[in-house]
Amino acid sequence: MTKSDLYNLKILKNIRQRDYLTVGGALLSGKDNLFGYAKISYARFKGISLSTKEFIDQKEYSGPLYKKVESAFNFAIEHIEKREFL
Repeated sequence: MTKSDLYNLKILKNIRQRDYLTVGGALLSGKDNLFGYAKISYARFKGISLSTKEFIDQKEYSGPLYKKVESAFNFAIEHIEKREFL
């Protein structure tokens, strides 16, 4: 990927002859330690009712955006109910 591509994708911005990551660029690169809220939280509750509010499993991930999405997917796959239909 070239610098021009990064500018077009708004990942990089040039201000006064210096390159800076945009917020989106920081989130994609994993430099989101500036954004304490940039995390994904997952939770699995006991039972099928939302009123239960008893956690079976809970995780929180930070880091590059692509890894957060991948871990969300893996968490869902790990905990999704599996049934056989005949």
